[in-house]
Amino acid sequence: IMLRFEQDYPEARVVKLEQNYRSTQAILDLANALVRHNTGRKDKNLWCDQGKGVLPRVFSAADGRDEAHFVVGMMKRLHEQGRSFQDMVVLYRTNAQSRLLEETLNSRGVPYDIVGGLRFYERKEIKDVLAYLRLLANPADSISLRRVLDFTEGVGETSIQRLESFARVRGVPAFSALGLASEAGVRGKAAEKMQALKAWMEPLMQRVESERIGVTELLVEVLSQSGYRSALQTEAEVKVESQARLENLEEFLNVTGEFDQGAGDEESPLQAFLGQVSLISDQDTYQEAVDRVTLMTVHTAKGLEFPVVFLAGLEEETFPHLRALEEGDSGMEEERRLCYVGITRAREQLFLSWARSREMRGIRLPRRISRFLKEVPEKLLDAPDLALGSGRYLDDEGPAIGSGRWRGASGPERPAFSRPPRVQAARGEAARSRVAEIGAVRAGPRAEREAEVAGRFPVGTPVTHKVFGQGTVQGVERDLVTVLFDSGKQRTLKQDFLQTSSPSTQARPKECGDRIRHPRWGNGVVKAVDSQNVTVIFPGITVTMSHEEARRG
Repeated sequence: IMLRFEQDYPEARVVKLEQNYRSTQAILDLANALVRHNTGRKDKNLWCDQGKGVLPRVFSAADGRDEAHFVVGMMKRLHEQGRSFQDMVVLYRTNAQSRLLEETLNSRGVPYDIVGGLRFYERKEIKDVLAYLRLLANPADSISLRRVLDFTEGVGETSIQRLESFARVRGVPAFSALGLASEAGVRGKAAEKMQALKAWMEPLMQRVESERIGVTELLVEVLSQSGYRSALQTEAEVKVESQARLENLEEFLNVTGEFDQGAGDEESPLQAFLGQVSLISDQDTYQEAVDRVTLMTVHTAKGLEFPVVFLAGLEEETFPHLRALEEGDSGMEEERRLCYVGITRAREQLFLSWARSREMRGIRLPRRISRFLKEVPEKLLDAPDLALGSGRYLDDEGPAIGSGRWRGASGPERPAFSRPPRVQAARGEAARSRVAEIGAVRAGPRAEREAEVAGRFPVGTPVTHKVFGQGTVQGVERDLVTVLFDSGKQRTLKQDFLQTSSPSTQARPKECGDRIRHPRWGNGVVKAVDSQNVTVIFPGITVTMSHEEARRG
């Protein structure tokens, strides 16, 4: 409409509002250069009177976790220099990208808020599939079963209440009663759905009991057998939010893939995985600080501004999104406008990052740098690796920058990342300084973390793990701690999942109100204690066990 306006009203006077009151000129120059590649727009050139400012900085990460560590490390450095966390925002194209950032922020003790969305493990689809997995690990988990039935099409609240009432009268877990749904007074489609749920879950439960099955394999089976993913795929054709949920499920498969890769010889990988997720979720919900970093999608950020912006995941098929690549020119122009929005959210400092590879279901796949970074002149960016011709920026057309075999544009306005730059002596020294600074941001926290772990977990320290119980530290390497547990098994684990405990605490008998985790029954609360036994309430069942068995929980 705007493009036709001058044709429809030739006498109209066009006034371009080009002065910007938010960003520095360095940020505006980058935004102008990028959006200039869109043809379906009125030409304008943003300017400001706030000075040049610092160039937007580009960081090339080895993988997604490396990118997250850079972002959080730079945030902590800026915070130490006097910036408040609330001055900083991380923007990304899709909600699924927040997971690695959240985990890294949690592990580094940086408080954060997600605007316009939920934390990764609070999202409906993640809670839904976790309910399936918890039910597989503990068939007596009535809370997880209720969640599964709640989102099962054709099963209503009345049918669920009848099933639960029937199970209580019979004195059996609700899951066991699914096959007797008709006897419980459940009729029609609801009864069929309940019986079908038991029919496909029971064989998986038997496999979990008898085999050492990987969590990813279980999750793929759950998504297939339940029809959960296929239902979302059907909805995604008409609902954008369903596509986002599918992306979150794919990211959750990355979580299980990472876990399976690092898993030891646990008798129950599923129990160990659920214990790890529970710890991460607990960290998510405990944050008292008011000064927090903000995380949000670029879409959500429209109309907002922050002194410091981190724009993450600038890779082909991520930003621009795969859908835009399939939609052709119109989709690409919309993605470019969205990237322009992300860039212009920054008032003073802008960091742009991308990863050369990412984990997909436990497999490392190469990624290509976003065309949006390649479309802008390199002089508009602070890209120290590029200036040194280090070859760390890879193009989709083949050789690395600095390889001498790069095919790119030429001339003073050549796009960034399109050909090896000529490194002048002065520029080379400045670039080396920037590389050293980035190296410090990446290495500094790592060295700090290693020293912290070694100090917190010296050899011989008694520790507690939520799944494996009590143990003693045998050694420390980087942020990994090797522990010999009281069960006789030795494990090497991330320090985030261990807590120190004194020998007296380890040996302390259970008391009423204590919480324990049992490898079969899951999480429970001690109800009664006598000289010989401990009675514990688990979801859907009460169990009496010896003091020794309870102490291991």
